[in-house]
Order: sequence, then structure tokens, then C-alpha cells
Amino acid sequence: NVSARTTLVGLYAQTGQDELAESQFEQARTLDPARPKLFYNLSLLRWRQGRQAEASAALREATRLDPDDPASWTQLGLVKESLLDTMAAEDAYRRALSVSPTHSDANFLLGRSLLNRNAAEEAIAFLESSLGGPPAKTVPRVRLLARAHVNAGHVDKAIAVIDDSLAALDPVKDAQFRTVLRRDRRALLESQGDTDSPDSPTDSPTPPTRRKTAANGVAS
Repeated sequence: NVSARTTLVGLYAQTGQDELAESQFEQARTLDPARPKLFYNLSLLRWRQGRQAEASAALREATRLDPDDPASWTQLGLVKESLLDTMAAEDAYRRALSVSPTHSDANFLLGRSLLNRNAAEEAIAFLESSLGGPPAKTVPRVRLLARAHVNAGHVDKAIAVIDDSLAALDPVKDAQFRTVLRRDRRALLESQGDTDSPDSPTDSPTPPTRRKTAANGVAS
């Protein structure tokens, strides 16, 4: 059926089975030429093939057929970025957010684009809205948000963002992510001339062990 063939287009597109993806696309389009997801999946194939203009055209069709799909708008933004059309990319991300204001990827990508254009203050709100999810996804976004705060002249806020993230990470399971953030934190502190603070709020030196006190109150 059309739904199954549409799904297969996306699956084959992402696994490098181009001929099968093309075949399933043509068969599905014959059955239902107005299915938005079909053109979205075609864009994934064209994107992987490096045919960005055709990927953009496929996504334009997907958004025409379903203007309320944030995934298509977000993917269109990515394609436009790859074509160095920054303003069109940001417009696509904003369209995604007009439909789904909490869409984390659209928030992140728009924030990143704004930051790259030196619009750090505007980028901060979008990057903040992009946070959440597993550490592998969140930590890079935390680092970019911290950079945005630094670029906006708020080093203290950058450190606070890192501190909040460190507090949420498991000391054992997320050790590799904590190491990266602690290094960033140290660099920020040193940029402010602070070489004495611990690498994170939980890294304060352990107080010396108190010696046992004899009954007469004299340390033994």
C-alpha cells in the first residue's frame, strides 16, 4: 500500500539503497501523488546523494501539501543552509516554530544560525528552548548556549548554564560529558582571571579529616 511504500522510500534512502528508494517513490506517487511524507522521504534521498537543489524542491512540495509539518520545514532549513541561503534557512526554521514552538531541532538550528551571524542575544532564547533529551544531544547544545552567552558578554551566565548541566549529569554514567563541560568551565574561569575555583561546584576540596578528640578535649 501507499503508506508502506512511503516508509520504504525513507528507509532505503537512509541505508544507501538508491534504486529501491527511487522505485518505491515512483510506485507510491502513482498511487497517491499528494502525500507529503512521500516528498519528505524523497528529500532525504536527494540530500544523501548531494543533490541539494532537488532536495529543496521535494521539501517545497512537502510543505505545500502539508504546511503544518514542522519536520519538513526544519529539513528545508537544513537544505537551505547547505546551499548557503542563510535567510531562507532561518525563515524555514521560523515556519517550523510557528507550527510547533517547542520543536527542539528547529530551535537549535535557528539559534545556531543566529549565533553564526553574530546575533547572540537573539540566539540565546532559541538555544535555551532546544535543551533536553539524552546527554549526547544536550551537552553540545549546552556548550553552544554557553558560547552565545559569552558572545553576548555574559560569562557568568555561561558558567551558570554549564553548572546546571553538570548538576543534571550522572557522575559515573555521564563522566565523559562532565569532563568536557568541566574543561569548558575552567577555560571560562581562567578567561576571567580566576585560577582558584574548582572545575565544578561539586569539586570543592574535601575538608581535612578531624583528628579524634580525647575526653579532656585535647586532640590526640
